[in-house]
Amino acid sequence: MSNPLALKVNRVVPLMKGLMKGKDTVSTSIRALLASMFILGLNMLTGIMTSRFLGPSGRGDHATMILWPQFLAFVMTIGMHSAVVYNMKKYPEDAGKLYISSLLLSCASGIVACAIGVYFIPIWLSTYSSQVIQFAQGAMIITPVILLTFVNNAVLRARNEFALFNFVRYLMPIATLIMLLCFLAAGRLTPFTSAIAYLGPNVPIVIWLTIRLLRIYRVQWRGSWVSMKRNIKYGLGSYGIDLLGNMSLYVDQLIVIRLLSSADLGLYVVAVSLSRMANIFSQSLSLILFPKSSGLPKDEVIAMTVRAFRVSTFISILAAIAAMLVAPYVLIILYGSDFKSAVSVFRLLILEVVITGSSMVISQAYMALGRPGIVTMMYAVGLGVMVPLLFWFVPVFGITGAGMAMLLAAIIRLGFILVNFPLTLKVPFPHIFKFTEDMGWVKQIMLSKLKGYKNATD
Repeated sequence: MSNPLALKVNRVVPLMKGLMKGKDTVSTSIRALLASMFILGLNMLTGIMTSRFLGPSGRGDHATMILWPQFLAFVMTIGMHSAVVYNMKKYPEDAGKLYISSLLLSCASGIVACAIGVYFIPIWLSTYSSQVIQFAQGAMIITPVILLTFVNNAVLRARNEFALFNFVRYLMPIATLIMLLCFLAAGRLTPFTSAIAYLGPNVPIVIWLTIRLLRIYRVQWRGSWVSMKRNIKYGLGSYGIDLLGNMSLYVDQLIVIRLLSSADLGLYVVAVSLSRMANIFSQSLSLILFPKSSGLPKDEVIAMTVRAFRVSTFISILAAIAAMLVAPYVLIILYGSDFKSAVSVFRLLILEVVITGSSMVISQAYMALGRPGIVTMMYAVGLGVMVPLLFWFVPVFGITGAGMAMLLAAIIRLGFILVNFPLTLKVPFPHIFKFTEDMGWVKQIMLSKLKGYKNATD
């Protein structure tokens, strides 16, 4: 008599192999999800190390110093990473010129970001020590490097080199972890050295990847102005998404820095980083959907995006519910008893993350159909609600008030992007609940993968 467990293994193993080797959207998304899960684990490990050994106050100083180059890099993208993906898909014959122009534009915007940071950091961090302020100013030199990282990763996505893209994504936290362990072993782990461990690995990684891509795309100046104009045109059209979207991600921390103590910021940052685990599936899908759906007919883009929205939202909700139940125990076990007061804001933030992730996934339909302005408006509406609420709630409710403001803004963003399906895209309002149909689709995909892999190996 056959063993039931062996039969299940015989079905699952070929299915997983097929998913790992497939080049379709589902297989690529699953590989991106696995990479994101690995990255999440590494980020949690580095976050636990810095939190346990630095405490809430030290964790707050650390977050303050690494926040500025990251935030201003996102603010000054001028939409280059989205422009590269879109234009390389649309004009593959000019890929090299598009890449070179995006590098030049990113370097220029990085220099501007450095100047802005050096000037404004002392003003915004007036209550912090001079050492923290000076380090944060010096760290701004890494901003152009971060911008080049965005462009390089976008090119890998446009080239469908998702294996290398995922490798680069988790190479950074691996390098950070190694550096943190070295500093810890030497007894030199401080908010300043931990900030170096988080920012420093960007440099060798971006140098290696830029050299690799330059060898593929030889520098060609003839006709490069046309490619630069194409990047600028689409980039500026989608820039509002980068500017407002990333301000939505960072403005809460910036306001907490301004209004509360570094210890409060340390608690808040831990809650934020831990809540991001609910966004892992949505984020993975968003990275894949734009390059995969760009250039497809409108009906296919809509169908692909809406189904991905429903499936990713369902999975994220399940993860959020589980996380909310175990949060009181996980925070204390992983980060220590000093961080137990972050439980309430964590529960608010994880709901915000699920809703924001859903908005990110479904907004890819607008990106792929050349309507990035709608996504820009979505973030503008959310930010217009969030900032006043943060200044209102944080002084009254502390870090819990920040979570409340973030959640309300996320709900409004999702409502805006859904309403614009019939208003802007001229298609019916997307069906939000089709559980039976979607699960049937997932089952069909899995069976198809299994059958395809068996046929290939017979």
